[in-house]
Amino acid sequence: MGQIIIPTDKKINGPWLLDKNNLDELNEALVVIEEKIVDVFNILVDKKAESKIEEYRNLGRKIDIDKARQEIKESYSFDKSEKFVLVKTKQGKQIKDDNLSSLLKSSQIDEFNPIELRIHIQKGPCEFTLNVTTKYNGELETRIKILDETYFDDINYEISKWIERHKPNLATQTWSSWFPYTAILIFLVTTFFSLKLVSSKGDIYNIELDNQISLLLKDGLTETETTKAIEMILQRESGYIPETFNPEIPLNKTLKWIWIYSFITTLILSIVPRTIIGLGKNKWKFYIYKKWSYIVLFYIPGSIISILFSKLF
Repeated sequence: MGQIIIPTDKKINGPWLLDKNNLDELNEALVVIEEKIVDVFNILVDKKAESKIEEYRNLGRKIDIDKARQEIKESYSFDKSEKFVLVKTKQGKQIKDDNLSSLLKSSQIDEFNPIELRIHIQKGPCEFTLNVTTKYNGELETRIKILDETYFDDINYEISKWIERHKPNLATQTWSSWFPYTAILIFLVTTFFSLKLVSSKGDIYNIELDNQISLLLKDGLTETETTKAIEMILQRESGYIPETFNPEIPLNKTLKWIWIYSFITTLILSIVPRTIIGLGKNKWKFYIYKKWSYIVLFYIPGSIISILFSKLF
């Protein structure tokens, strides 16, 4: 009976903000993951070796367990063993190391502007890969390929713990991926309220009619004034505007401030956070984007709510 391979791809969109502390924690998870991969590899080798001994026995031949293990390890599906951590820059430069801890301590990394981090651990048919890139949605992707469900769950649990601690929150993901559409929405909402607030020629004429009607009603109506009042009411209800009525239409102050605030909001949201691998020359970008995300998502809304409460209560 064939063995079931349980593959999984997990993709989480950015912006991921990763610095040395985040990656140190990732290294701790990788140590556990590598131990699990080695364990499951050895279990698979032992199982295959037992089958190999039985196969030789059926052929009337004899082979010891160590020899059987060696043959399995040299077979096509078990002979590949690979482990590396790779950092790439926009200019195509690369730095490669055996493990993440060594790479973080390397003085070479200080000269890099990383745009991609790739981690790969393989022992025979058992693989773990993690890749984070600043391109596209700045996504982080993990892939686990393990022949044992229990060990698969263990490895998935280890990397999921790290992901949950450091993944971008929903607000930041939405801001990053939806900004162009957000700008369009802000424009449409602002235009809608502008149409509601702009004083039209008819609005101004109706206000004048209302004032005149109020003056007529103030001291009571004479027969002549009654006719005049009826005429104004008909004009009011029918929406009639004399051709000679050409007033200056004033700019609503509220409307002006709405457009100013909309412009400022759009400008602020246009500085969208991106995935940053905060190593080497990217360290300052990490801190800038982290502070900027806090200001936009927490400080500014908090300040607005505080001002509204102070005005209302």
